[in-house]
Amino acid sequence: MLRNFGMNVGVVKSCTIKTMIQEEFHDRIGFHERYQKNHSALVYDTYAGGSYAEAAINCWGVTDDQLISTVAQRINAHASQAQVMSWPPHVDELVDEEDSDELLYKFVTLLKKPKAGEDQKDPAVLALTSLLTSYITGKRTSFKVKLAITLHGLIRSRELIDLMHKFSLGISYKDVLNPYDAWAKFDIETNRACPDELAMGQPGTAVMDNDDFKDDTLTGANTSHRTNVIFVQPQDLVET
Repeated sequence: MLRNFGMNVGVVKSCTIKTMIQEEFHDRIGFHERYQKNHSALVYDTYAGGSYAEAAINCWGVTDDQLISTVAQRINAHASQAQVMSWPPHVDELVDEEDSDELLYKFVTLLKKPKAGEDQKDPAVLALTSLLTSYITGKRTSFKVKLAITLHGLIRSRELIDLMHKFSLGISYKDVLNPYDAWAKFDIETNRACPDELAMGQPGTAVMDNDDFKDDTLTGANTSHRTNVIFVQPQDLVET
């Protein structure tokens, strides 16, 4: 156990450990009687508030730095197993809820309330877990992608997108444009310009919206546009 916490130790006699535990916990720790000579005694917490492992760790002097170092190594190894987000991502990957790393989520939750129950829908914990996953693994996470794309859709500001990226709260402006281009290409390849289902002589309603993707300019030159069109017709037309 000591080696797991980065301490260089050799063979330690059980009597030495017993003395250390007694000096640390006094009457809060009890010992079962030995049934055979030279067999280690079982230790129990007389207040039922801990375990032998906790008692041993405390009395052996494991520091906060050593404990945090061990936790960091465990979480790093666990988070590094996270799947890589496909790039550029499909729209569905950003719409669906991202599966947060279970160990990271518990860790973030316990940082605020060490004995509180877990709320798997806490947006603050999900966001921080996603950011930590990206920080540990160096991979993009859906939270950072969605945050940057949503912000760009509202303000169209390259400066603010790159500022957010500088503070690790999103993706770069160049990466924001990448999914836009990929989605536009996907739409072109999978949608026909004029569907065969359009009926002649039937009234209809067209809803059209223009999307700008490239750098904004005063004249509108050197920009890329996509127009989304929804055309609705009634299946049956009844005269009134």
